[in-house]
Amino acid sequence: MVTRRSGQRVGPAHRVLETWKAMVLRQGIIPHGARIMVGVSGGADSVSLVHLLYALRHELALQVTVAHYDHALRPGSSSDCSFVRKISASLGLNCVWERNAVRKPAGMSVEDFARQRRFDFFTRMARAHSVDAVALAHTKDDLAETVLMRILRGTGLAGLRAMLPRRVINGTVFLRPMLEMTRAQVEAFLVEEGLAHREDPTNAGDDFLRNRVRHRLIPYIAREFTPSVIDKLAELALNAASDYAFLEEELMKVLPQVVRIRAGKVMIARASWSAFSAAMRRMILREGMARLTGTPAGALACRHVDALERAGLEGARTVLSLPAGHRAVITDKFISLS
Repeated sequence: MVTRRSGQRVGPAHRVLETWKAMVLRQGIIPHGARIMVGVSGGADSVSLVHLLYALRHELALQVTVAHYDHALRPGSSSDCSFVRKISASLGLNCVWERNAVRKPAGMSVEDFARQRRFDFFTRMARAHSVDAVALAHTKDDLAETVLMRILRGTGLAGLRAMLPRRVINGTVFLRPMLEMTRAQVEAFLVEEGLAHREDPTNAGDDFLRNRVRHRLIPYIAREFTPSVIDKLAELALNAASDYAFLEEELMKVLPQVVRIRAGKVMIARASWSAFSAAMRRMILREGMARLTGTPAGALACRHVDALERAGLEGARTVLSLPAGHRAVITDKFISLS
């Protein structure tokens, strides 16, 4: 917990708590009286988040619920669920959980599959329990890692934003109230408060790209180029988000001129679309897929957008395959997404 028997808050944990509270109040991303569902894996970050939100519950009149998703991707994962349920009970918080029973599709990475299933769970639980938002425990370190991963895979301005403090996915509001906290601050908070957490053994290896970026690339950049690499990458994400927000405002102004939804298809008027700048054309394509799929940017990679834009400008009848079984049909009049 975050109080001492004397009632006085002391030490590093107090400083972390007060810094985090000031940040949350300054950002205003958690409304007063909000019903918040916290995604808790049992790891250090999410255990810290649920305790921090618990400490803020009276000040912001929060109603806090815990949600845990067992990906069932490694032996012993069910014990994480038991651990999270015990934490919830100790705080007097309701806990909802679910174990994955869906097989990973062929050709889909484990990381993408796990993320898809986890967000599907959070969305369903948020609706079932009528919460205002789902809070996730990503830190500044996670933000920096994601920026680097996007760069390595190829990205644009939207991708450089990496993680946003507030985002709506499939109608559900997702909050990331710890993006200004470092992993070191989280660890200091846990140690000072004597809070136990679970360690996912898969995080220790280098099988996944994020782990290689975390364990090898970022330490190398910090050692050989700039010790403040985490802060610099976070600044890049913040600047990209600011610039992209302006572009999104412009996109919303022009979208009604070119996009229609008919019978479950997104129809983009090719002549009007082709008259826009390359940047706006690509944003319209991404937004079209986002409206079709209900996910940000419609899960389109740069190569998909490139192919769509080339075919759309040529105007010859073409059929393109898109992620998750979707397709685009290009004619002389329309770019049809279905």
